Amino acid sequence: MPGNDTATTKPLAEDLSLIAETIKQAGKKALDAQTRGVVSWSKSDKTPVSEADIAIDRFLHDRLLGARQGYGWVSEESAERRAVADAPSFFVDPIDGTRAFLADRDTWTVSVALVQAGQPIAAGIFNPRRDELYLAAASRGATRNGDPIHVSGKKTIDGLCLAGGQGVYRAARTLSEMPRPPVYVGAASMAYRLCLVACGACDATLSLSKKDPWDIAAGMLIVEEAGGLVTDREGSACGLGSRRTFGTTLAANQPRHAALITRLSGDRETHKARDGAAAG
Repeated sequence: MPGNDTATTKPLAEDLSLIAETIKQAGKKALDAQTRGVVSWSKSDKTPVSEADIAIDRFLHDRLLGARQGYGWVSEESAERRAVADAPSFFVDPIDGTRAFLADRDTWTVSVALVQAGQPIAAGIFNPRRDELYLAAASRGATRNGDPIHVSGKKTIDGLCLAGGQGVYRAARTLSEMPRPPVYVGAASMAYRLCLVACGACDATLSLSKKDPWDIAAGMLIVEEAGGLVTDREGSACGLGSRRTFGTTLAANQPRHAALITRLSGDRETHKARDGAAAG
């Protein structure tokens, strides 16, 4: 790893500019690779990885840490993960949504967050196929391609537009039982689902599968700076650490977030009771 043990912290605007330029370059490299076709294989956890994931990870590592010596590095595709206690650390997913990438779809992203003391302070997510660049910095708002964005202003969860997939639909059964059930917008990248919530294209996103910190770090800040909330399904905050995982993730505007917490809590208790009765 380039750098030394002493970090020289840069102004946040400079860090965000570095992230923006680097993920745009990385995204174009990944797009070229997608066009050519790449070799892929399964990791030990059965998730896919490709030559492009590894190459983009290496590119981001060299560019970001080359410019910020002493910052930490936590990436999905790096064997060495080292968060720095007294300095910012890059939390990186070089290609989030590898399945979509390999299937030549357009919902994969390059995702980078700068995290300090367990909280993201700068973030960038780039979707090369749709040419969408989402950026945010702590207390400075969020943008898409330079324009300010904000979460949906709707207050009820009846008929909400939910970024996710059919797995979410089946797991959150109580949502499908409402008079106007959710409309689903599919996106393989968790980072991109969070961006869809941040810009108001979707009302909420819900993941009931395990997520690692690099999956949500950048999107969490972008949603929060766009006026939304990101927690687990019980409403607990998602503090970030290099080894922490999250069992569930929920993002929405504040009124819908609270309503979803209530509804999902009722769903869990109802189905616990049903399962107990069936077992008895």
